[in-house]
Amino acid sequence: MAGGDEFHVWSQDYRRQERAIALAREAYLATGGFAKAGPRTLVADSWVRSRLQGVDPARRQIPMALSPDEVAQANETLEVALVARPILLKFSELMQQSGHALLLCDAAGRVLQAAGDVSLHRAAEAARSVPGGQWSEAAAGTNAVGIALQIGHPAQISLSEHYCEGWLQWTCAAAPVRDAAGELVGVVDISGYREPPHPHTLALAESLAADVGRALRRRAEQRFRVLQREVASRSLEFPSDAVVAVDRQGRIRAANALANWVFNLERAVGEQLPLAAVPGLARVLGTGPELSEREGLAEDSRHDRLYRVTMLPVPHEGTVIGTILLIRPLAGRLRTPAPVADSAAPASAASAFAAEAAEAPFRLVARVGERRVLVPPEKVYCAQIRGEAIWLRTADGELEAVTGGMKELEGRLVPAGFFRANRTSLVNLRRVKEIHPLSRRTVDLVLGDAASSRVTVSRRRTTHLRRLLHF
Repeated sequence: MAGGDEFHVWSQDYRRQERAIALAREAYLATGGFAKAGPRTLVADSWVRSRLQGVDPARRQIPMALSPDEVAQANETLEVALVARPILLKFSELMQQSGHALLLCDAAGRVLQAAGDVSLHRAAEAARSVPGGQWSEAAAGTNAVGIALQIGHPAQISLSEHYCEGWLQWTCAAAPVRDAAGELVGVVDISGYREPPHPHTLALAESLAADVGRALRRRAEQRFRVLQREVASRSLEFPSDAVVAVDRQGRIRAANALANWVFNLERAVGEQLPLAAVPGLARVLGTGPELSEREGLAEDSRHDRLYRVTMLPVPHEGTVIGTILLIRPLAGRLRTPAPVADSAAPASAASAFAAEAAEAPFRLVARVGERRVLVPPEKVYCAQIRGEAIWLRTADGELEAVTGGMKELEGRLVPAGFFRANRTSLVNLRRVKEIHPLSRRTVDLVLGDAASSRVTVSRRRTTHLRRLLHF
């Protein structure tokens, strides 16, 4: 049975401990079992996984997983490689004559960058610990990079704790790098050759990995703000379009009010869900950001409509950081009504009628005495429940709406630029002239009518408003 735990501190008499672990390794390779004084649990578990995955314990070189051209491409395109390069390059200058090597690996354990003490180059090349080589546990058995990828936490593996013969003289400390979304995107490794393990080495690897992670988060935040500004700009340029921003990983990062309503995107934006998770938009975008403008189609099954989607790349600092989707309905409905059997009108006439109806101007119906009048939504400042009725506030006064209720009215007005401010009020955002903070959690919307009327936004809806208007 394996002893110890994953946090291991070697004593000054590390040679005695090293001999004990070497004997435990030989016994495990011979019998597949552990003696009472076996390795710590972290190592024992990795030995078992290595054996089950068929790793050859006599291996002396790690496999090459990437060609030189593929390594160069990865270093030019992967965010973690671009961000880590200046950080690791600066630190590598301090590692000369230190007896240690520095590696950056991707999320598959493939070496992208290598630096450090030049005296270790021959030993590193002998093990193929060079750009393109793969240190995953399945490829190289027990090692610090492979375990860090396996458990998602820093790890230090020393000498005979390794599974394969080729790296029994190495001591390695590795720490995972996580991006702004918390995804493990790489590993920083510091390795010494014929060196006793030292806890400071692991702490240093963790510090470097944390520096790279912080740089990734800063870069992601900067790009997120660029995408937000692009959504706001395109929404002003195309006020009738639903506008969605997708990052390089295909995740939805921002959307305007119309897109939120038509495709129910509030959760998708908040949780950075992939575009593929949204019904109707799943097949619009290919893999990665669009590099050139193109068009496609999207289907909104909830509202039985087809939409034309224009995809625009978003460049920033010499690279494409995402894609803007401009979504507008095609004329007509997805499925037009079939003509009745005894009708003289052909099917084409039914399609034409559906298209004409879909393009008809949108009007609200209001009651004035016994009459019914049509009110363009753009003339309405807000709609509010008072008593048993819903009242439309316009420049000509208040009119009683003829509608099936606030929820039905919201469904019709949100695509026209209205916002549900609270339980009783819908506000036309195009008619808002100022936003007055009441506290850290609520605001007042000041309308552009003669009385500068105010509508208080509820706490929950204020969060949505801030996300919508980016303030």
